[in-house]
Amino acid sequence: MNIVHNCIYNWIINEAVQNRIAFIWESEEGNSKSFTYLELYRQVNKTANSLKQLGIKKSDIVALFMPMTPEIIFALFAIANIGGVVLLLFSGYGASTILQRLKDSNCKCLFTSDGVFRKGKIIYLKSIVEESLSDVSTVKHLIISKRFGTKINLKHNRDYLWSDLIDSQIDKCETENTSA
Repeated sequence: MNIVHNCIYNWIINEAVQNRIAFIWESEEGNSKSFTYLELYRQVNKTANSLKQLGIKKSDIVALFMPMTPEIIFALFAIANIGGVVLLLFSGYGASTILQRLKDSNCKCLFTSDGVFRKGKIIYLKSIVEESLSDVSTVKHLIISKRFGTKINLKHNRDYLWSDLIDSQIDKCETENTSA
């Protein structure tokens, strides 16, 4: 049993169904993009393979501190796909709140973004994460999606840009069996 089977894999078995729209994303600026089940399947598998490449495995805690973008959906299902445990961090949290949750969870990997729009203003998530991680030793990997194209300072052997790490992965990944 794995939720990814029910939400994604069961939809791509039939060629007629795999090209149906799985979800439509709309940005705060009014841009939109739709993703088919097949596109979702491929992106989830690429993301799951990147987690495996980093050594993340079943039962490991992986945090999501991201805006509502397609990447958060890919990451959420990818974590489930490998049998990881998702730690959701509201993108409105401050550094001290994130710090406490990361410490309490023994989180090994964190997905974030360069920023998020909130009421028309950009909130720089990566800088909030940096402040949080200054006192957390368990987070070994930080995967950053670029929402705004701002310059991102990467910490060597910890930080990875989504485009560099995930886009080059193969789009097939075995799903880990998990308990109900």
